[in-house]
Amino acid sequence: MDTRLYRFDTPDLFLDYKHNDPDTFSQFSMHVHNLYELDYIVSGRGSYYVEGAEYPIFSGCILLIHPIDAHMTHVDIDSTYERVTIQFSAEILSEIDPSGVLNEFIQSLPAPQIAPPSETESFFKQLFTGIRTLNGETASYQRQSILAILSTALFSLRRLLQISENANVSMGVSVSDTIRNVIVFINQHLTEDLSLDHLCKQFNISKSYMNKRFKEITGTTLWDYVLIKRLTIARQKIHSGMSIQEAFRNSGFGDYSNFYRCYVKRFGISPKEDAAQDRRTVIIS
Repeated sequence: MDTRLYRFDTPDLFLDYKHNDPDTFSQFSMHVHNLYELDYIVSGRGSYYVEGAEYPIFSGCILLIHPIDAHMTHVDIDSTYERVTIQFSAEILSEIDPSGVLNEFIQSLPAPQIAPPSETESFFKQLFTGIRTLNGETASYQRQSILAILSTALFSLRRLLQISENANVSMGVSVSDTIRNVIVFINQHLTEDLSLDHLCKQFNISKSYMNKRFKEITGTTLWDYVLIKRLTIARQKIHSGMSIQEAFRNSGFGDYSNFYRCYVKRFGISPKEDAAQDRRTVIIS
């Protein structure tokens, strides 16, 4: 049985708390969005895949995923899966911490998965699972409560990693060092030439190997991965107030008509129409 225990949905702050009995979880395709994402795993087993690295799912672990990072979830179907997901904008991060300390903390994390020490397990579990008690409260009260929970969680994690020898950041497992390096290169050079020919030459591998292994690891083709990253960055810039022309030029596109066609095909809406709307998540495959 798939049960939603709590949901709060606004353009800059989103929270989803769900419980899935065995065999009821729908595996997520690789996707990206413009918001930060914090996931707290109440229970379950499986794997998170973030930018070509695999991270084990286990009770009590926390993931902090950056905007534009491609990720997907595979859950063991014989286990109960329960998790709390909070997505929040950069502006929200500034709102709960004008000093910028939390932003610096998140940017400095070498990997997205954090394993708090066992002695803090009950603290984080109560903090996140208590969210379900917000059902029935006013929208304003819910929002302020979620911001308080998010702030408490992030400041607590920052402090734990400073003082506790038992708190650690999991570096994950690279499914393929070669493809992982390709993904890192793509993200560092999104506005440059990322054709299949160029990347194969850069990494001295064949086209057939690149195509096959890239799709096996990411769930999508190399070109779709590059395209959706560029489109999502363009959308992020448009939503932040940048002109459409400037956004497309600063996102790796050289031809506006091609950009426009790809934008409409992927998002189902023109850049101009989308400028005033909110659509956080994009499924790659």
